[in-house]
Amino acid sequence: MAQTRHPIQLLAVRKVPPALAVVIVSGTVALAARITTDHWRSYEQRMSCRGRQHAIVEAERAYARTYHRLVTGSQAALTPLVGTGGLAAIPTCPQGGHYTIVQQADRLVIVKYSLPEHGPGIGYRPEIPSPESRS
Repeated sequence: MAQTRHPIQLLAVRKVPPALAVVIVSGTVALAARITTDHWRSYEQRMSCRGRQHAIVEAERAYARTYHRLVTGSQAALTPLVGTGGLAAIPTCPQGGHYTIVQQADRLVIVKYSLPEHGPGIGYRPEIPSPESRS
């Protein structure tokens, strides 16, 4: 039956100096820590972005219920949602991205973000009557 050996023992069998073995193991651990840290930082940024998108959706819903119309457009068009829609300020991204509200032909409203790695956007159907049904 073969005896299992610890990785450091395997290096010792091959006549690798112990100091070099420690450097190799330390470097591997440091690299793994760096990769993990970058992954979690990216994850936190994506989740923060999603939170801002949800805040815009809720502000848009409140605005639509009050004023019976939608706010669509780019970052500057979000101004009516500040105060009246429930936002304290227009959401900004530390990575330099911006938010856009788009209404599609099927009345689906999507809050999009300019950096594609943060997801496709959040869609919802507004709770106000269409312009055709108000006439």
